Amino acid sequence: DAHALLELAHRADLLGGIRLTDALARLAADGSPLMRGAAGAVRVLLGHEDAREFGDRVASWVDGATDSGSRAALTARLAGLLTAAGPLLEAAPPALEPLLNRVSALPDRAFLDRLPALRGGFDTLSPAARDRL
Repeated sequence: DAHALLELAHRADLLGGIRLTDALARLAADGSPLMRGAAGAVRVLLGHEDAREFGDRVASWVDGATDSGSRAALTARLAGLLTAAGPLLEAAPPALEPLLNRVSALPDRAFLDRLPALRGGFDTLSPAARDRL
């Protein structure tokens, strides 16, 4: 669960959790789509990854969402990212700017193809958080 990962990371970071860095890197690379998104957001929040680099990777998820399987993965990745990203919205806007720019630049057909996946991922946010974004 993305909320649990965020809470665990905050506690471990306060206690100097050295193993946490490796565990988060493995989750971001090899976890389920939801955990990949959440782990990436947590890594940015803890300063283990550059916000802009993570943002570029998030934007690439949109580019790769060309079939039903990759769109389902996009939904889960965005849900994980945005579940853990409440503080990220204020603390590291560069992590989300590439995603928003990529979505804005999509041609109409590509946008419509990805819209259900994007909507599913952003449903994680409260209406107030979506307005802030």
